[in-house]
Amino acid sequence: MADSSQRRRMTPDFLVRVDGAELSGEAQHDVLSLTVQDDLGYPSAFSLRLGNWDDTKVDMKWSDRDVFQTGKPVAIEMGYRDRLVAIISGEITGAELSVGVEEMPVFTVRGYDRWHRLMRGKKTNSYTKMKDSDIASQIASNLGLAAETEDSVQTIDYILQHNQTDAEFLRARARRIGYEVFVQDTKLVYRKRKYQESQALGMSREEDGLELHLRLSTMQQVSEVEIRGWDVSGKKAIVGTARRSDETAKMGGKEGGLQSASEAFGSATAAAVMDAPSSQAEADQLAKAALQQKALSYITAEGRCIGRTDLRAGAVAQIDGLGTRFSGLYYIDSTRHVYTRTAGYWTEFVARRSAT
Repeated sequence: MADSSQRRRMTPDFLVRVDGAELSGEAQHDVLSLTVQDDLGYPSAFSLRLGNWDDTKVDMKWSDRDVFQTGKPVAIEMGYRDRLVAIISGEITGAELSVGVEEMPVFTVRGYDRWHRLMRGKKTNSYTKMKDSDIASQIASNLGLAAETEDSVQTIDYILQHNQTDAEFLRARARRIGYEVFVQDTKLVYRKRKYQESQALGMSREEDGLELHLRLSTMQQVSEVEIRGWDVSGKKAIVGTARRSDETAKMGGKEGGLQSASEAFGSATAAAVMDAPSSQAEADQLAKAALQQKALSYITAEGRCIGRTDLRAGAVAQIDGLGTRFSGLYYIDSTRHVYTRTAGYWTEFVARRSAT
């Protein structure tokens, strides 16, 4: 991918394929804007807005054609002339028509990646003596998706999916052990959160035209996390504990939020009762994941920059030019890639950091 200074001199562009075929020149000309939202644990979404008036027929245009029928596969590339990158592969799930007296009618095509299939219908299933990663593989197979999973280590005696969609169930299971879950084309990915990736994306105010708002808060920062459960067979309590020393993601910083809050306000413990952990090892795993989740809420960033196709949810970015305290590695929670005729291509993002 070109660096930021090169991107400033390049022409923003995009490519949309519907059912395997590129949009016609006529449709391409009528595109007003294109947006792709990327968010781990939720379906990535796209919207395509088109001018919807046929001057020759004096009638609606794209809303009455078969090209944008519900269910058709869509592949979108964004970036710059001769440097387009695949951003999303999904399916059309809906459409909107907006009309007014003094404005041209606008037809909006909406869709999601194939994660939306996991949101169809609530289910009740039970899983016996399985790892969370194995359950993710089984659900993917049931839905006709390939699976790319990272071993979640702990085998659990009994897990109940109670009146939940597959998406709700997998998202909750992933979050409790510090994993990410998302769909990439026709593949379900279930893996540890990659906040310690060594190959971070470089970003700076000057080169990326970066607009950024950062917020540091100690409100979720604690010294210790306890996860409590009950061992039914052994008739005893199970307590999983994670302490500040268990934090694994300083993200290149010198002082983590957990340490900063403890030194400023004293020690504090966050306790939670979760679905009964089946073993001490599982309880400790849950406690460490909960501690890390709190640590990553120390600094949050909301920003916008020149369009970057490599800035995606789940990536790690090295943001420079923010002084000593706020410069450093940031874990990208979500992104929004936007192309318009008038403003070109830009990327909005939300990110987190655990230390200064």
